[in-house]
Amino acid sequence: MIQNYLQISLRLLGRNKVFSSINIAGLSTGIAFCMLIFLFVRHEYSFDAFHEKADRIYRLQLTNLHALAKEKAEKKGLNNHNPKIGMFSSTFIHLPLPFGPALKEEIPEVEAFVRLSGENTAIIGNGNKPFKEVIHYTDANFFEFFSFELIQGQRQTALSQVSAVVISEKAAIKYFGKQNPIGQPLHITQQDEKKSFIVSAVAKDVPTNSSINFDILIRIEHLRGYNQYKNTMQGAGPITFLLLSPDVSLSSFSKKLQAFVDHHFTADSDMYRRIDKVPEHVRVLQSGFTPLTETHFDTSVQWPKVNNPLYAYILTALGLLILLVVCINYISLTLTSAASRLSEIGIRKVMGASRGQIIGQLWAESQLLVWMAVLLAIGLVYLFLPFFNAFTGKQLYFSLWQEPLLAGVLLLIALLVGIVAGGYPAVILSDFRPVNIIKGSRTYRINPWFSKILLLVQYSMCLFLVSSSLIMYNQMRYISEKDLGFDKEQVLILENFAGFESQSIQLVERFRQWASQYPSIVSVSSTSSTVNKPVMGFGMNINQKQTVIHGVFIDEYYLPTLGIELVEGKNFSPTIKSYQEGIIINETLANLLGRDSTGKVKPYMSGDKIIGVVKDFHYASLESEIAPLSFSYSKEWAYYIIVKMRPGKIIETIQAIEKTWKKLAPDQPFVYTFLDENLKDQYTIYRNWTGIVGTATVFAVITSCLGLFALSGLSAVNRTKEIGIRKVLGASVSQIFILLNQNMIRLTLRSFVMAVPIAWYVMSLWLQDFAYRISLSWELFAVAGLLGLCAAFFAVCFHSLKAANTNPVISLRNE
Repeated sequence: MIQNYLQISLRLLGRNKVFSSINIAGLSTGIAFCMLIFLFVRHEYSFDAFHEKADRIYRLQLTNLHALAKEKAEKKGLNNHNPKIGMFSSTFIHLPLPFGPALKEEIPEVEAFVRLSGENTAIIGNGNKPFKEVIHYTDANFFEFFSFELIQGQRQTALSQVSAVVISEKAAIKYFGKQNPIGQPLHITQQDEKKSFIVSAVAKDVPTNSSINFDILIRIEHLRGYNQYKNTMQGAGPITFLLLSPDVSLSSFSKKLQAFVDHHFTADSDMYRRIDKVPEHVRVLQSGFTPLTETHFDTSVQWPKVNNPLYAYILTALGLLILLVVCINYISLTLTSAASRLSEIGIRKVMGASRGQIIGQLWAESQLLVWMAVLLAIGLVYLFLPFFNAFTGKQLYFSLWQEPLLAGVLLLIALLVGIVAGGYPAVILSDFRPVNIIKGSRTYRINPWFSKILLLVQYSMCLFLVSSSLIMYNQMRYISEKDLGFDKEQVLILENFAGFESQSIQLVERFRQWASQYPSIVSVSSTSSTVNKPVMGFGMNINQKQTVIHGVFIDEYYLPTLGIELVEGKNFSPTIKSYQEGIIINETLANLLGRDSTGKVKPYMSGDKIIGVVKDFHYASLESEIAPLSFSYSKEWAYYIIVKMRPGKIIETIQAIEKTWKKLAPDQPFVYTFLDENLKDQYTIYRNWTGIVGTATVFAVITSCLGLFALSGLSAVNRTKEIGIRKVLGASVSQIFILLNQNMIRLTLRSFVMAVPIAWYVMSLWLQDFAYRISLSWELFAVAGLLGLCAAFFAVCFHSLKAANTNPVISLRNE
């Protein structure tokens, strides 16, 4: 019997090539989309879970409750991103050096601690070519605390020596090639301080689902300022992790941790209370701890690879909805082709086939089609995974043979789709009475009310995504085209590792002298920071309001190099010896400070002299408003060298700069970026999600059109006799076409009415993440509605035109 079912199913698939192809294509793309989303969500929720003791590891943090309340009051938008992240954030995880050791000593529930200080840039070399690297400082028990795999070396002794260094597999190949790195020297230079280390172990490259990432790992004793701050609860030090004892009471530990903070941070609490004018009885500083496996979703602090969990929820819901949609489309398409199966079903029943056997036959056909779609979906996942990784910024992989869970999920999806999509049509079609079928009646009406409701929801989602995609695209275009107040084109940013030293000044001057003779270079400047780079900040009480002022050290060439406009006063000159002799501020800070009776800007510190005011420009991303900014004159803080080049011959100019750099600074790596590329990197997450929403929109439009295609087919089948009578009475093709599609047009308009308010609300929230944004206008939604209407029109054309052009004799001869 099963063999007979399969033979008949294959014949029917071959006979109905159009419907079979559409069904397989719809199901396969839906299943593939769900599998990609499953890979993404699984990867998100697997972060840091590979550590053996992950369930007992916690990251410590302190929170200024008063500042947190103000942040929540100011919080807008969908994203939890905090533009004040850093030293002025309400929650901070960079704690004093003795925080962990003191906790271990005073609270018995603490089994162990590890401190980790990362994002420290240094020059690394082994006597050959130097490279820029990010080094991490940590405690000796790092590899006993975490479960990172070692390829060479022992966990207990990897960092037992103060002069030891652990490198990643990638770094080992980079510096030592095929040689055994164990016991080999590695030289680390940071701010002109050069130290030699001995490679003690090689760690396997960190997994992609790890928040903690390292290539060079040395002991925390080498951290700058360690001896000065190792015994004081002051300053922002490393991140501290705790390993709590098994079966510890987290509520009890939380109380002890808060008592510890109240005791050791009295001075800090008093300072925050005084600054924010908080009453004595109100707590200011709150202790906290976050499980290691949840740090990936904590967007309130600066943390590697952090992500908003909202994205995972949205994708999961979108995947489940799309799977439901393709099932509904399959059901509708199956019912559309039901007319060609009615005679066969009637004959089978007359010959003695039971309803169960009919259902079995029809369900077997569905299962065959579903498994063909599953096989095609696997191929689509392999095909589109690289593009999906590019959109999401992930490194996901797909292997059914190595992951039983993945194979199990795919099997479960196939069974559910087969039961849902194949069961309903089988039950409906097997219920027809053979007497009516055999005598030739062809006016069976299959009520598609359920499909209409789901198609209404489906098309509303489609129009919502179309509207959202248009708005997100326009916002990204607005960001890329907005005048930022400075010249970002053909600007090269060189990193200078000489640090705060006299030789740094000499290096910049010698480089400028060479550049002045090179025709493709316009100007050269040095600065402590540049656009889209971290800046120093300090709090000031301006007009009874606590204000953060960002400060940058620049030379006299900085403003003209970037084309920043001076609206008042003058630029720096080489005669200035101290920042007290003159500073330059932006318009925002000038407006905050106000002016005296002579019209001059008031200084924010006694002894300061404001010599100029620059026009406001966007130093940070467009997510935040322009902040108060001051420039001080200095050539020592030359951490970045800015090179303005002329258009054309960019590659030749960079090659010439590199050649000269190696002569002037042979001990430094040649590291550069382009300013415009740095600016684009600020919005990588937004661009990725714009791409994801755009892809989902295309898919939603296609699946919605398939649903309309199926529903229009059902409408044509149900009204076959009516169409024939109307044509006999003189109805034209256009009249028949309008008659058949007026319900489709109504459905599209209802979907538009449902989608627009939701899209308006959600996109209003999303746009609030940007301080500078486009305005929502009815034109954007009108374009989205027009696109949806055009897609619907093309989707229903096939069945409508076919039914309208059918000879009425054919449709009426059996009635």
